[in-house]
Amino acid sequence: METVSLWGQSGSHLPLERPADISALRAFLRTAPTSAADRSDASFEAELHIVGNRICARVEGVTLGWIPDNLAPGYRPVLQRLLDQGLRPTVTARWNLYGDALTESDAYYDRDDPLGSNGALALGLPHLITPANQPPSAAHLALPVGHRLKVAVGATAPEGVWRPWVQRHGGAWVHATLHTRTEQLARTTRDIVEVRVDSVLIGTLTPASSKRLVPLIGLIAATGRLTVARGLIQGNSLAVEMVIAVVKAAEVSERWLAANGLTGRAATASVPGVAEAQATASPSVVREPGFYPDPDGVADQRFWDGHEWTSRIRMNPH
Repeated sequence: METVSLWGQSGSHLPLERPADISALRAFLRTAPTSAADRSDASFEAELHIVGNRICARVEGVTLGWIPDNLAPGYRPVLQRLLDQGLRPTVTARWNLYGDALTESDAYYDRDDPLGSNGALALGLPHLITPANQPPSAAHLALPVGHRLKVAVGATAPEGVWRPWVQRHGGAWVHATLHTRTEQLARTTRDIVEVRVDSVLIGTLTPASSKRLVPLIGLIAATGRLTVARGLIQGNSLAVEMVIAVVKAAEVSERWLAANGLTGRAATASVPGVAEAQATASPSVVREPGFYPDPDGVADQRFWDGHEWTSRIRMNPH
């Protein structure tokens, strides 16, 4: 079965109920790698399984714990749909260990708390753990999850287009596609990123946020693919808000670029409008200090100091 990582995990914390027999869990935690020298923290990618009416989290066949019975009914239909599709849902499980209190010989051992630890799942609300729509049928590439960038929901979006996403629970994660368009300013142009859901234009990113993504979108478009990002739509009948959760162009690794058939900075020079945007997004791009066309369109030229755009501007004589 193929694994699928559940969405909407950031900042979520769902305590696990311990299994009745903790011997296997104690043995697993005793040897499991941790992220701290004092074994105070550990995280694992756990699989979720439906057992009767209950849901358990397992790692390497060991049951870490159970989702509380009062919460399981909300998650069970969503997880069952994934299992019926031949998918194994996974989620990050986090563990707090009280010193090395995993054996009876330890000084920290507490007979009232014989495991000496507790765990939780980074699991969001049931309606936020899977996207509410399907990814594009056309060739596409999903960006890594990162910063949340606000989308300016535009007046051009058809009235009520977002209602399917917010009417039941007040919000949903969706597959969003990112597109660039060139805006004509008084003396120059700039690239703006449009955000669409199921081909419908929802809104745009700010010019500053657009600069962070234009290089990536340009590279992906050059390979004949759409750029896809995770989008979170929230609101009600009065108003709606949207963010996308993506990394900036300067933050993607060369390994990720190579693994996805993208050739990195060298290729951007051949993509119209991308090299200029990447220079603003990544200080690692080599560029001599000097005046260049103002990417913000405030003036004719703005001074690049070799690392970033400064407040020095210049107007061309007329």
